[in-house]
Amino acid sequence: MKCNLYTNMLGIDIYVVLKYFLSFLSLCYVTKSSR
Repeated sequence: MKCNLYTNMLGIDIYVVLKYFLSFLSLCYVTKSSR
């Protein structure tokens, strides 16, 4: 129920933020490993 409430309030933004956050983390990891 809480998940549905949050998704209704924020819409689909939370998923977009998660996608960007994951991509950012992967980029940082790749840059660190390349060094």
